[in-house]
Amino acid sequence: MRIFYCTDLVLDDTGAPAIHVRAICDQFAGHGHDVVLFAPRFRTAPHAAYEEVRIPTPRTLLSVFFQPQLLVRLLTRALRTRPDVLYVRHSHLLIAPTIAGFILRIPIALEINGILEQDAIHINQTLRSRVLLRTGMFSLLERMNAHAASLIVAVTDGIKDYFLTRYAVPAEKIAVIQNGVDTDAFQLQPQDEARRALELDAHGWYVGYVGSLHEWQGVRFLLEAANLLRDEKHIRFLILGKGEEAPLIESRIREYGLRNVEVRPPVSHEYIPQHINAFDLCISYPMRFRDGATSPFKVYEYLACGKPVLSSDLASIRSEFGDVLTYIEPESAVALAEAIRNAAVDPQLGPRAQAGRRFVETGHSWQAVASAIIDRLQKL
Repeated sequence: MRIFYCTDLVLDDTGAPAIHVRAICDQFAGHGHDVVLFAPRFRTAPHAAYEEVRIPTPRTLLSVFFQPQLLVRLLTRALRTRPDVLYVRHSHLLIAPTIAGFILRIPIALEINGILEQDAIHINQTLRSRVLLRTGMFSLLERMNAHAASLIVAVTDGIKDYFLTRYAVPAEKIAVIQNGVDTDAFQLQPQDEARRALELDAHGWYVGYVGSLHEWQGVRFLLEAANLLRDEKHIRFLILGKGEEAPLIESRIREYGLRNVEVRPPVSHEYIPQHINAFDLCISYPMRFRDGATSPFKVYEYLACGKPVLSSDLASIRSEFGDVLTYIEPESAVALAEAIRNAAVDPQLGPRAQAGRRFVETGHSWQAVASAIIDRLQKL
């Protein structure tokens, strides 16, 4: 099968979206399919497993410059070597693949990783987002893409429900296929070696967070919990990431005089397993409004490294991960602190962590995720 993968992400980024694109393209190619990735030009070296069409695009007004070029590239390339499907990572303004698919009668698979209207209201509050919302362009473009697609791949049940009710998309057209993890890269490693490499206290009991420092991630509550646990001298906190909340987090650490918390900048994805393996307990604590809209990469990565995880008790996360996580009330520093204190003396913490590794091995590797997507693509 020949697959044209289309995204408007700039893939120099090492965040979860770029990792997701790379992982799916890798696995499509690894399953023996002919993959061509169309994306804005980026600096990283070409990928050996599949072809890349890098479109020169300035960061400012990216969509204005990218989409006309993308449409031309798709049409000319498809006329030369017609793809079986256009696989599109959904974003605010990406309409060119829908137009190309309509002109050439090529099936479109639309991968949806979040509720973008919700993101525009609560997270990505840019001028562009406000204009799109107020003019109705946001819902118009999203409706067009959703109804033009032959298949929608949603990463959560909540996203599926949103498109069923918001745009009346037929249920049979939507497949829920959750996120995954590279189970070869993310494995259990000796904790003492990881701590020596990272210059961490060999005798501390570490609570760790790896990810973006955006408000919705709830990291501020982790800081408040650290303040409540400041007299528990053996409990330490390591936060790894960047984002708009970083200045607030740093100022709170200074304000509270927290000596049990360390914040480090993000590292290349290849070094994240080392950091996770240095932890005793991992945190994923999204806020309530994210219920139904998030399939957290970090949780899969934590579990793949055999680590216990504390998570916000959101219905969508509980549905996705079942009993392999420990759930606590969201947006409560008191509940979070109490759960951390209990985990530090819980003899069953290790066995539950081993169950987490088994969970990702049985259906949540990137290979398994790609296989599920390919099964649906082949039915188009």
